[in-house]
Amino acid sequence: MYGYLVTYSQYGNSEEVPLEYLKHLPNAPKKAQNKKWDGKSLIPIPDNLKYLPTDTEEEKLRKKKKMKAIKSKNRLITKEVEVTAVQQTWQKFVTKKATKKVTSLSAAALVGKKHSMFKSPDVVDGKVGVTNSGKGMTTFAERKKYKFAAEN
Repeated sequence: MYGYLVTYSQYGNSEEVPLEYLKHLPNAPKKAQNKKWDGKSLIPIPDNLKYLPTDTEEEKLRKKKKMKAIKSKNRLITKEVEVTAVQQTWQKFVTKKATKKVTSLSAAALVGKKHSMFKSPDVVDGKVGVTNSGKGMTTFAERKKYKFAAEN
């Protein structure tokens, strides 16, 4: 024995070769088993769980249970993706509505008041909860008739 035992899968034979004959493959295919599941993508059903005509009833039941578990996980994942999509659209809508400026004086413009109606008034005579209490009535200038200057 002076080297490594190499089995050729395509030809079905094995041969002992020295180390100089071997080289490392740069783009060796990675096995799917080493890939970790991220929890967000759907789980594919492996080929070993597909029914074969040579399977016994016990084996069919075992495969059926495993396939059912994988399918239920996939259902939960798809529901979760749908829920997060709906949440994101709702959050976009709410933030867009909050940043939108109100141009006209309306009930929507009054909702964003900074002062509480239950704040105690500045004046001693004012009442809590009554808007503009203690300020008195608005005074207007007296209306007068306009007199035109006489022409000469």
